[in-house]
Amino acid sequence: MGVFLDNLKDIILDLIDSKREGTYWDFKEEPHEDNSSLLHDLICLANCNHEGDKYLILGVTDPAKGCEIKGLTSEQKNRKNQVKLIDFLSNVHFAAENRPEIEIQKLKIDEKEIDVIIIKNKRFKPYFLTKDYNKSKKEKIVRANYIYTRIGDKNTSIDKSADYNHIKEMWKEQFGLNLKIEDRFKELLGDYKNWECDFDGKKLAYHKIHPEFTIELSKSQKGDMEPYCAFYLSNSLYYGKSTFKHNSTLIFEWNYVYCDDCRVLFPEPSFRTVNRNTETHGFYYYNLEKISGLFARIISNNSFVFETRTLGFPVIVFKDNENLNEFANFLENNFNIIEEMESDELLNLNDPNEYRRMINLETLEKIKRFHEENWII
Repeated sequence: MGVFLDNLKDIILDLIDSKREGTYWDFKEEPHEDNSSLLHDLICLANCNHEGDKYLILGVTDPAKGCEIKGLTSEQKNRKNQVKLIDFLSNVHFAAENRPEIEIQKLKIDEKEIDVIIIKNKRFKPYFLTKDYNKSKKEKIVRANYIYTRIGDKNTSIDKSADYNHIKEMWKEQFGLNLKIEDRFKELLGDYKNWECDFDGKKLAYHKIHPEFTIELSKSQKGDMEPYCAFYLSNSLYYGKSTFKHNSTLIFEWNYVYCDDCRVLFPEPSFRTVNRNTETHGFYYYNLEKISGLFARIISNNSFVFETRTLGFPVIVFKDNENLNEFANFLENNFNIIEEMESDELLNLNDPNEYRRMINLETLEKIKRFHEENWII
């Protein structure tokens, strides 16, 4: 949390130093006098066209007054904490119960405390109401079925709806229609529950909602044994190409493999080496930012377990490159922990010279077990 707050503080200081307001940030000298104006500001920021989080900054004057840091007091009228803010939004009638995801953080700048309401960047635009909101006749009404947004430093007026072209872009964003086809495909691959797979029969999978996105397996052929073959009763390996297509257009390719006499199918995993003495050490992995990791999730129905008559090969799953690099760097500097681990794994070591890469198989299993027991993703 400390690093997060430091980064947030740097971001907010840069916005204050800019001496202006913009598409994704707004200053308020004091907390909103009423909930209608607060709700309107939050919806406008949530719907703005910005690829990143948005910020409603309380305790800083507007640009006309120099963006001066005034600060807030603990007893400040109408000041809300996280619980009160979430409770407020939970009682507003949003369409499809689709509410902006918010977080509030207190920052201390120049010995003064300010509040930063962070509106998370989610692809659920447009946010709008199905029932008018105002707590009293003194408050302006946040209108049902009006779509508000923020263009530059200006909010859509509370008694008007946004321009049609801006609304159209919001809907396109929600349905991924503004993405490059590669990014759209990756997004749908992440939706692993909606893939219909028949790899045993037709060698084909398609997305049930968007069937124009497909995965096809080529005919397999016998290949040289990889070290992970040693974790199955049969050392055989067959491989082929998996092609990811939109209609008939090829978008991605990745090798797939069959192991244990074609009893188990999985995408070819990547391998990360760890330098240690004269031996080759390392681990097999899937990265969920990459096609192989997303495909592995679909095949395994999110279990990443590829077992048949044994426990399956020791592959590690990482959520992103940062997670992968962090673990690899830790392993590089703490390999003695792995060496000291006991192992009683049984491996199929028939014809070890036929493996395409000579890797310490026992260490391979130890690294996987160490990750499962000690590493928090």
